[in-house]
Amino acid sequence: PGPDAPWRAPIAMIVAGLAGYAVANGIVFRPHRFIEHVKFLLDFEHTFVNVVHLDVVRPRSAAGYLMVLRDVTMAVYESMGPVFLVAALAGIVALWRTTRFAWLLVAMLLGYLLLVIAPIRHMQYRWAMVPALLLVFFAARLLTLGLRSAGVRKYAAVAATVVGLGWLAAWAIDMRYQVWFDARNGASDWLEQHARPGDKVAFFGSVGQLPRIPRDVLPVRIEDDSLASQHLIESGVRLVLVIPDYSSRGGLERSQYLPLRTYNQLRDGSLGFSQAAHFKTEPILGRHLYNLPIVNPPVQIYERTR
Repeated sequence: PGPDAPWRAPIAMIVAGLAGYAVANGIVFRPHRFIEHVKFLLDFEHTFVNVVHLDVVRPRSAAGYLMVLRDVTMAVYESMGPVFLVAALAGIVALWRTTRFAWLLVAMLLGYLLLVIAPIRHMQYRWAMVPALLLVFFAARLLTLGLRSAGVRKYAAVAATVVGLGWLAAWAIDMRYQVWFDARNGASDWLEQHARPGDKVAFFGSVGQLPRIPRDVLPVRIEDDSLASQHLIESGVRLVLVIPDYSSRGGLERSQYLPLRTYNQLRDGSLGFSQAAHFKTEPILGRHLYNLPIVNPPVQIYERTR
């Protein structure tokens, strides 16, 4: 074989991957749809549900891209745990030059970050599955080599494996606890008992965060603009649900689609509502998934008083 023979397989894989990508993403059959999708992603702060004011799309600057990298790291940290993430990073440093497969994994990881996450400048939790899957190979290989060795390296690998699996087990138990005792369950029961047939229930933000709404009650989404308070009064709703969602970071107990001014007016009663119920289940480990209340969000219910 010629000197270029070792590269034939990787080149063939790249060509096959590009061909599969072109077909699966419609480039071959409907290229205009693919172009429109790219435009949608590159202007994400304006095309994705008006998130420009929610601080979930990072700035197009060096600092902004560092924030994106931090967001990715935190999401992968939640997926793998601190021990296995450190083992994966150490594995990349120690092993990436050992085989072509390791090179390929590093190239896939960098390609995903540069071609998928960086252009959007936004990180969602489910997107961490790809980098976590790529990184876990390095963690597994490094720990396996440690377990096969002797002395301090073997004991360190055993300890890292036990602690890493223990962290993930504790996290899984905490998540199961939050699913079982999700605060929305109590809010659903409250609505079943107190909402009247024909009532309107207002909410801000994601409909996916709502508790179970009785069939004869109508949920009404209020727009998050400067007239939100006026919209709320004129909507004729009797109940208002205040629930954090994907836009709520740092322990915020409301959706950022609920303007702060309107939220304060709800709390002080100036809009003619008072808090009728508040449901909250604290996580065992004291935190929510990726610092976001995707599971087990606290629920505040306000009732019209005049």
